[in-house]
Amino acid sequence: MNQNKLTVYCGPMFSRKSGELLNAADRAGCAKEKTIAFIPHKDTRSECYIKSRAFNNPCPAIQIQNAYETIQHIENKIASEDRPIKSVTLLFDEAQFFHRDLIAIIKKLLSNELFPEIKKTIFVAGLDLDAWRKTFKDEVIPVLMALADNVHKLTAICFKCGEPAIFTQKIGGSSNQIEIGDREIYEARCRSCHTIPA
Repeated sequence: MNQNKLTVYCGPMFSRKSGELLNAADRAGCAKEKTIAFIPHKDTRSECYIKSRAFNNPCPAIQIQNAYETIQHIENKIASEDRPIKSVTLLFDEAQFFHRDLIAIIKKLLSNELFPEIKKTIFVAGLDLDAWRKTFKDEVIPVLMALADNVHKLTAICFKCGEPAIFTQKIGGSSNQIEIGDREIYEARCRSCHTIPA
């Protein structure tokens, strides 16, 4: 039976979670393994790529409305190959923006309910907490962390004091939990420097 595996990278903004996905894509490429990357439609910054400030080479990604679309894209990838695919690497970036259907799909991929003939190596990256130190509504990252073979809790550098940062600080924008932005709205902060937004 195929030994499918799930790895989750989580942490605050600016902790190079997307960079870890790019590392995974690079390793898969070196191993001549097929890679399919996905990003949520809510993330309007990336223009259908997984990008990282630490890497010059972004990875092409498919922007999807819901996780069930991944099934068709995997089927299309299988059909487009001249030879049968024995293994595939699947990347999901900004997973906190997905609904809980992502959990259901990943469970089916890991259990071989979907594509049993193919070994699936799945990498997921996302914020574990919002700026209020709360989990996101659908709790995709916490559940996937519990299901994962490996979990990597990443840290950034605190924008105020330079210590390891585990939280995301909101310094602008609205009071919405989900608001797409970068340094104009967010900073990474350590536990001492982080404050809960009003």
